Amino acid sequence: LRGLETQATFLYAWSLYYDAWLSSDVATAREAETVFAELLEIEGRFPEPSDISVDLREVEAYARTVLGMALSRSMTQGPAAADAWLTLLEHPQTVDVLRSQVHAWRTAILMDHDEFRAALNVLDDYIETTGTPSVAWLRLLAVNGLESPEIAAASTLAQRAVSLLASEGELDLILDLAQRYGVEALGDRGFAARYVRGVIIYDETRTEHDGDLPTLNRSLIDGYERAATEFAAAPAASDAEKYPAAAATCCNLEAWCRYFQGRYFIARTRFEDASALLPYEEAAESLWMAIVCLDKLVRAGDDPELNAELVALIDVYLAKFPASEFAPRLVLRKTATMERPTLAEVDALLEIPQNSDMYVTARSRAAQILFTLFSGADERDREAIASQFLSIAQGLMLIDETAVLTGDEDARKRYVRLSRQALEIALARDVRRLGAARSVLDGIEMFSAEGHLDLAEHVDEFDYRRVQEHLFADSTAAADRIASEMWERDPNSAWAERAASLLFDDSYRRWKDSRLRGVYDEVLAAYVVTHGPRALATYEDDNASLALPRVLGWHAGLAEVMLATFAKQDDESLGVAALALYERLITIQPGNATFLRSIAVLAEQMGDTDRALEQWRRLLAGLPRDGDRWFEARYHSLKLLARSNQALARDVMAQHRQLHPAYGPNPWGVRLRELDRSLQAAEATAPSTESESNEGGTS
Repeated sequence: LRGLETQATFLYAWSLYYDAWLSSDVATAREAETVFAELLEIEGRFPEPSDISVDLREVEAYARTVLGMALSRSMTQGPAAADAWLTLLEHPQTVDVLRSQVHAWRTAILMDHDEFRAALNVLDDYIETTGTPSVAWLRLLAVNGLESPEIAAASTLAQRAVSLLASEGELDLILDLAQRYGVEALGDRGFAARYVRGVIIYDETRTEHDGDLPTLNRSLIDGYERAATEFAAAPAASDAEKYPAAAATCCNLEAWCRYFQGRYFIARTRFEDASALLPYEEAAESLWMAIVCLDKLVRAGDDPELNAELVALIDVYLAKFPASEFAPRLVLRKTATMERPTLAEVDALLEIPQNSDMYVTARSRAAQILFTLFSGADERDREAIASQFLSIAQGLMLIDETAVLTGDEDARKRYVRLSRQALEIALARDVRRLGAARSVLDGIEMFSAEGHLDLAEHVDEFDYRRVQEHLFADSTAAADRIASEMWERDPNSAWAERAASLLFDDSYRRWKDSRLRGVYDEVLAAYVVTHGPRALATYEDDNASLALPRVLGWHAGLAEVMLATFAKQDDESLGVAALALYERLITIQPGNATFLRSIAVLAEQMGDTDRALEQWRRLLAGLPRDGDRWFEARYHSLKLLARSNQALARDVMAQHRQLHPAYGPNPWGVRLRELDRSLQAAEATAPSTESESNEGGTS
């Protein structure tokens, strides 16, 4: 209840002030002061600015009460007394919304007392220290100044405020002021004055004209001439560069003046100029009017050059404004398609209404353009192009379905062509519209099963699309089944090879991810081993292509999975294939540590100790010393050396122990220590013999 009472008191105080201000009643203003004082809670005497709490000024209601006291004091004691209260609101702790308005309220109080020069000084000080005033404040200054035309300082303040409003692009507001107070009050120089004067003359002439066709009335022609003169002069003003949008409007309005005068040649030129400057919708109308003017000139005479200009201008319009209401009419005028179609032409074609004879043809052409644009589009545009194409294509396929069922051969060809294009886009990696792809595939398969479509020419292509769709839907087993059927049907089919590549790439990526998680996925490995050789068959005898980083990576991935699978399954054929693949790879990158290690591991597992030892020694020579992989190579090379020459192995181990007393980081340090113990134990139990020959020297 106390809160409601305070709120009511607050509203009552402000109501008293506004009543006093509107009626110039000083007594009511004194009563408002009393209520504001009650709200300020200053006990014992009438409040003065020095009594006001700094902390409470951060409360908006309290700060507004201080403002109310300032405004009331303005009426009872004058602007100086009011300013003392306003100064309180400039304190940094005052709520922002009030502190930012202090200058505006100060000028309002000064203007209430006809002190316009002082108000102008406050404005200039604010601009110098803070920046551009708010539009609301500038309008307040302009209106107050314009309402006191007999005071020179008021007119100066008004023109200053109008100039600032113009610099902020508030020309509609200035026009409103001109209509209320007269254009003369705004001054006679600068862009804003000439622009506003032209608009007023133009509006008056249009009201008198009351028609949309050119006039022969001399009075109206003169009125349009005077308006056109102002519109032509405004952009030439010294401050015109501040108003680019309004300058474009001037150009457009001048063109309309010339059109209504029947001066089509100059009107056409000015409409074209305006179209290059105006926002989209207004630019479309201006360019349309340029075409209207040029069409009238063409109809008035037999000039081939003008006719060519008209056709060219129509093409420009359709390229710029395909969604315009005028576009369908202009499309009918085109005599040939664009050499390099763009999305703008697509939009123009899609504007053809459904009840037009051109509807299906136009949408088919739009789909074809979008399909062509898709492959070369920027990444940021491909999704939008794909969405638009699929929407159009699905609509056209629905239209063709009835014709397909009734045996229309052209419709059947269109249906298959659109299906192929829709699947290519819907199943692109950066699009993946699986719902759309399934819908197209199901439709194709249904019509084929019922005998309405002959897909023999494209069966591999549609099977490949099913493989894509299954992989994107994580149905790898289904994709594997179809891809394998394709390969068995025709291993020379380019689509079968693409399907194998897709399975290989997808399965390897998933297998690699599983390895990073510490899991060995045998199913994915089987897919890689099955489809990898098929996918890479084309490179079997092509070492030149094998040098390409991408192709090398594919082969390395296949070899990696073969090696891992061989280690799991002990399938000798896989080991042989993996070793052969790594032997090819090492010819391309002789120093590749991964390839050397893989050959060493495979050679050892397949019983070729000498080949394995050779690769481990190459790794020792090429790897950074003291790294984990170097110690691994040291261990395996010593282990293999010990099989053929234990004496030499002990010598090499002694060198290693001297350089690395701890043998090395685990697990290789532990294994090297155990190998050293076994070598020493073997030496202790072996009969004394002459030193064995040093095969290859120490390492």
